[in-house]
Amino acid sequence: MPGAVLRLRAVLYGIGCQADCILETWKDTSSTGKAFTRAVIGKERPNLPDGIYMLVLGHQSVFVRKYEGAWRLIFLPPEFEIEAEGLRAA
Repeated sequence: MPGAVLRLRAVLYGIGCQADCILETWKDTSSTGKAFTRAVIGKERPNLPDGIYMLVLGHQSVFVRKYEGAWRLIFLPPEFEIEAEGLRAA
């Protein structure tokens, strides 16, 4: 069962552009009991082209992909810290 959703401010870099966004994250558990963090990108500039972007959250980063106008669901690496209070979106 998914946990509470955290909304965090993040920045996307790629294809000659930079854009602010909101990263929504939540903890989830697989049927085997393994815990992981899922995330989706939202509230970004609507005209960003498809492609590979670097998503930066505080001092951390991860590659993400926009394909056919939609962001792919992200599974954040276990070492990714998402609890930083200063990153929370209003």
